[in-house]
Amino acid sequence: MTQISPVQASLQPPQLRDIQKTGCNGFQETLQKSLEAGPTCPPASPGAGALGEIQSAVMPPVENDSGALVDRTGRLIDLMDVYAHQLADPAKSLREIAPLVAEIQTQADRLMAAADAGPQPDADLQTLATRSAVAAKVEVIRFRRGDYV
Repeated sequence: MTQISPVQASLQPPQLRDIQKTGCNGFQETLQKSLEAGPTCPPASPGAGALGEIQSAVMPPVENDSGALVDRTGRLIDLMDVYAHQLADPAKSLREIAPLVAEIQTQADRLMAAADAGPQPDADLQTLATRSAVAAKVEVIRFRRGDYV
């Protein structure tokens, strides 16, 4: 009862025990062959000095980034969702909702300007952005006209 056999050897899978016993030298042999062969770096170009100037790659400017249009459209839709929830809440007065309506107007104007800035790579996205801005502007007009009084 006082003698305990080593448990560590039994925890290893049989495949690992065999590898440890055989002493696999495949990596060592491959490393030795590559070291004997010498460096495989390409030769330097004839005109390049040791500390030659490195030319940077010039990236072309992105003319119409649709990611910004997606973000603005999503932001406006989120504001419209908050507006709908506040309008449906009887505890909220119209005066409490008025700052949100002003923010919706601002975001709708910005989205409309971004959508009309030029041809977008995705025509469906441009249509969605324009329709979202128009719907937001209609809601602002309804709110200010007093449709919800």
